[in-house]
Amino acid sequence: MAITNAMIILNAQMELMAQGKIGTTGRVIRVEFADGEREIPEPEEIHTFAHWKECGYSVKKGEHAIAAFPIWKYTSKAAGASEEEAQEKGYCFMKKAFWFKASQVEKIA
Repeated sequence: MAITNAMIILNAQMELMAQGKIGTTGRVIRVEFADGEREIPEPEEIHTFAHWKECGYSVKKGEHAIAAFPIWKYTSKAAGASEEEAQEKGYCFMKKAFWFKASQVEKIA
């Protein structure tokens, strides 16, 4: 089974929560582990700069990313691929993304 962005992000959130860099939402989520299902605290949301911007938020001046880790990025073009080949299939690659939590952003006026 290939690891998805959702899995990568949840693993990073759990690690950031354990390090005290982010908190919890106060809710619990059910997660399937090799030894069975468990309830764990739901971690605080984190998003990339671009995703916060899409949601109508801006990262506050002077804030630094709380984490940087790679996620899958999709593109319809690959280096050296012909136009026909690029249209037939897309390409995925790992790209480093920078992550911010809600307290680091503000609504765009």
